[in-house]
Amino acid sequence: MAYKPFRDLFLSLFLNNEELERFEYDHFQTQYTVKLNNCRPDIVLTNDEYEILIEVKTSDSGLTENQPVTYLQHLSEAGEKKKFLIFLVPSNYAYQHIWTSKSSEFTSGVASSNIQTQILYWSDLIHAIKKSELYLVSEKVNDLYDLLKMWFEVKKITFTNSEVSCMFKAEIPSTLSKLYSIVNAVKKYCGKSFKSKPITSNYLEYGVFFQDDTGKDLLYFGVWYDFWEKHGSPLCYGVFSEWSEQTVNKFESKHETLIEHDGFLMTVVPEIIIRSENCSEEIAQLIYNELVALTNDVHRKE
Repeated sequence: MAYKPFRDLFLSLFLNNEELERFEYDHFQTQYTVKLNNCRPDIVLTNDEYEILIEVKTSDSGLTENQPVTYLQHLSEAGEKKKFLIFLVPSNYAYQHIWTSKSSEFTSGVASSNIQTQILYWSDLIHAIKKSELYLVSEKVNDLYDLLKMWFEVKKITFTNSEVSCMFKAEIPSTLSKLYSIVNAVKKYCGKSFKSKPITSNYLEYGVFFQDDTGKDLLYFGVWYDFWEKHGSPLCYGVFSEWSEQTVNKFESKHETLIEHDGFLMTVVPEIIIRSENCSEEIAQLIYNELVALTNDVHRKE
């Protein structure tokens, strides 16, 4: 809150513009203990005119016995100050209804009617930062903005018409399943003669790294989704440019044309092979031959 433009932006979520000038950095406290029941709100803003308590939740952690009633009791005893109780939470916070119910029950009394309660969502702050463009002028605000989006924003995903049409074709799951089966078959076939790491299966790829007898990486083979999207080939194989110089040089000398992708030198399984009747066997032999060439071990047998 030391950066005034961001401080004003945050306060503007529940105060008007005129009120913003009544707060300084030293009015913010994060180690403030309310004497009543020794409870500690996450953020307290206090000066001669205002008493503001802010409780923050970043996940579905539950409410304590003090929340929110003890906070409201404290505010009700804060004299003639302007009093606010702010609850900053994810938009899907599971216990919001309990907070709202207890707050409403307490503030319905005449003595405490001057306490303003408000629920703010992290998405409100994200939207405010975006609208203000503060993230463009402050590196710290930009870091916070990226972090908040990662934690609390559902990433926007839009499908093209062709993608939607493709998605509803029964061949799609069948195709992916067969591609994964090919990777499994290649690992099993080549695994008789070459070491390999466990299959990597995640949102990036379904693939396997083969190794030499000393455990050094030799060759990658698999379904690399980003590569597939950019280069149009579902099955690829290649070497990482920072692996053994001997391995990289051998692979480069064997292939006239290679595709550089994220530090890897890659080539693809030709479409004509994938179209063949027994493509898994042909692909397994193709990768096996690549491994033999990289190790110069012509005596290896499947």
